[in-house]
Amino acid sequence: GREAAEAAEGVLAVHLYRRPGWRFEELRRGADRAGAVLAVGATRAEALARSAAAADLVRFRTVDAAQALAL
Repeated sequence: GREAAEAAEGVLAVHLYRRPGWRFEELRRGADRAGAVLAVGATRAEALARSAAAADLVRFRTVDAAQALAL
């Protein structure tokens, strides 16, 4: 994911803020996000489309917290 997103057309940066094992809670503010993609385009719409397409390439594998604690 990350490498493909970084290589996508118009993408300037891909930032992942979380490491494996991070416990996600409810998204309440920007600092709760898992990452960000910065992209450029000839228009605002193109830049948004490029960043969305790149973000779709990044995957986070998640498990239910209760199940993980039971392991």
